[in-house]
Amino acid sequence: MRSKRFAALGGALLVVLAIVVVALRPSHETAEARAQRLERHIACPVCVGESVAESNSDASLIIRSDIEARIRRGQSDSEILGYYAKHYPKQQLNPSDGGIGLVAWGLPVVAVVLAVAGLGVAMVRWKRVPRMVATTDDEVLVQRARRRA
Repeated sequence: MRSKRFAALGGALLVVLAIVVVALRPSHETAEARAQRLERHIACPVCVGESVAESNSDASLIIRSDIEARIRRGQSDSEILGYYAKHYPKQQLNPSDGGIGLVAWGLPVVAVVLAVAGLGVAMVRWKRVPRMVATTDDEVLVQRARRRA
């Protein structure tokens, strides 16, 4: 009984450890990929509902080349996004992020967590319910049914 508990606890700890390792692993992102990611987070100052990455306006082209230059100079993501938030206060960052990304990524995680929690609750309940033992009357009924078949 105790060994099963320790095995279950060890398995749960292993899953948590794997999640932590994946979440905290260092990102090896190229400068180009980083620039594209940042461009998707900055709204085009002249377009409606488009990011700098999606727009072909002159303003977006200038911002894209400026982002690449800032990355080459070693600025962090927060410094770059902060600069554009300060210089374009009426524009929003994350222009196309209407919450659907959170739903798309968050819903499966929530579903898995709830499923694991549900299995844990079911296992606890199964352990609490005593096993039923066949009485002699039950055994007699089974023997009669076997003879008829």
